[in-house]
Amino acid sequence: MSDLSISYLGLKLKNPLVASSSPLTQRLEMVKKLENAGIGAVILHSLFEEQITAQEAASQNIFSSISPLSYHTRPEDYLGYIGRVKAEVSVPVIDALSQWMDSHGVSFLRELQGVMSQQQIDDPAAYERIQYQKTLGAFHI
Repeated sequence: MSDLSISYLGLKLKNPLVASSSPLTQRLEMVKKLENAGIGAVILHSLFEEQITAQEAASQNIFSSISPLSYHTRPEDYLGYIGRVKAEVSVPVIDALSQWMDSHGVSFLRELQGVMSQQQIDDPAAYERIQYQKTLGAFHI
């Protein structure tokens, strides 16, 4: 049989087949089935601030029109899910949140609270200029 192994994002994969973030990677049982079918790696879904905010609002009945969001909206649940998947499958598991946290020495999401505010940087005017430049760059005339 041919060797289909590749290097992807610094990871050694047995083949180039990667299951991207989708409903197939949201449940551990499905990730195990993908592994048994020969997948090279799996990419887990991302957790966005909007999901966390909407879930908190729904749990406090702030907005009655917000329905509970799907699987793993709390950061603690999401990180727990990542840990379970990594413990139970042998294929590489790619997840942006926990990999970023590991690379920056962050153990808990609460450590990040307020870190990225404008008050925490040395030159707020430089921050504003960069944001302005990004906004202008987004327009195509």
